[in-house]
Amino acid sequence: MDFMKVIAVAVVVALVMFTVINTLKTTTYRKMVSLLENGSFEEFHSKIDSRFMKTLFPKSAILDLKLNAALVEQKKKEATAILEQICAMPLTTPQKENYYMKAFNFYVGLEDAKNSKKYLSLINELPN
Repeated sequence: MDFMKVIAVAVVVALVMFTVINTLKTTTYRKMVSLLENGSFEEFHSKIDSRFMKTLFPKSAILDLKLNAALVEQKKKEATAILEQICAMPLTTPQKENYYMKAFNFYVGLEDAKNSKKYLSLINELPN
């Protein structure tokens, strides 16, 4: 009988922890996106590489946020380096399409023909 109570308490604690962590992740992600939308780049950059962020989010999510920041700030070198890191990761076809399209549009906006062609070629190589 006591064993069942221990299991029940453990399940309840696990559910509460799961809910708290997911809520924390959602609110933190929204806050980071909001910082980008409002042009608070300094605050964004001070938080994105924190231990808190690295503990809460996988590397891919942090790289995605960093990429969005580099694109918004028009930082070509940074965006290129982040895109290389992301594209070196195992990605699904929809993820590849998403990143290739972001890169293509970014480089077209910068009138960078070489990189635009590179990402257009990668887009065209994707299965339909």
